[in-house]
Amino acid sequence: MARNTQFANDKDVERNSQITGNLKRNRHSTARYTEHHKIPRIAKVHFAGNATHPDVETITRLFPEGMYGSIVAFELKDGTRADIFRLMENLKMVVRATSLGDVHTMVLYPAMASHRDISPKHRERLGIRDSLVRVSAGIEAVEDVKADLEQALRA
Repeated sequence: MARNTQFANDKDVERNSQITGNLKRNRHSTARYTEHHKIPRIAKVHFAGNATHPDVETITRLFPEGMYGSIVAFELKDGTRADIFRLMENLKMVVRATSLGDVHTMVLYPAMASHRDISPKHRERLGIRDSLVRVSAGIEAVEDVKADLEQALRA
């Protein structure tokens, strides 16, 4: 008996398109939220899609519009490791991670994860301060991600 695999494939394409659309919306919304929020705990936001990025000319030349990646990083004002740990512990939905790249929104503390083997002095030269947090946007509803970040930043 022959099966019609086209129907399943169309559904997969449609689902993947919705996931990709959510991801694109989420990374830009998360970047805008962290940059323009009303919570004074964020000192600086790093996102390749921001018009204020120091390499904006190169980024816009090399990457198609809206394809700037899903990583948003921000620095907590006067943030210490204890502040970062408290922020991460207070997240309810966003997943704490030691590496990024999943369909779920994840948060990483570079000083203790991806850049842990680099001396503090070298990390500082690279802009990886103890106050830096990285967020990888996932496919969840962006309103839920924003609410989770906000409640954790206010806690």
